[in-house]
Amino acid sequence: MLSAYRDNAVTNGVEFSLSAMITPSITFSGNYTYCSSESEKDGETFRTVQIARNKFNLDLSYDLEKFHFNIHGYYSGPRLRWRGDKIMPAYFRTDLAAKAHINDHWSIFGRVENIFNVDIVEGLGYKQPGVNAIAGIEWQF
Repeated sequence: MLSAYRDNAVTNGVEFSLSAMITPSITFSGNYTYCSSESEKDGETFRTVQIARNKFNLDLSYDLEKFHFNIHGYYSGPRLRWRGDKIMPAYFRTDLAAKAHINDHWSIFGRVENIFNVDIVEGLGYKQPGVNAIAGIEWQF
């Protein structure tokens, strides 16, 4: 159990993680975080803004020689927006990624985020991109 104090705020939480190699090529991992954060102003205690009480990640990776494939899920529970007056809804986002090593220095990669086009609210009034893809070439020296 961790506690942090800043001004008139108290944050307590706990985190669990696990990782299991299912086969030499397949790895499953996950983590869960519970965070209770409260602030005090003028003698009134209220929930700290922008902090979800519950979050978790799930990850499944597959490695095959020079190729790496990954599916990742991320959950964020409801949290108050910056003004503290409205609750932003919980969401679960799923991402896919792949990488191919061409040689010792070069790789190509691609990632598709939010593959199910979940409506994500990170800040009220700020539209999130929905499904988006990223691809590139990587050079290691």
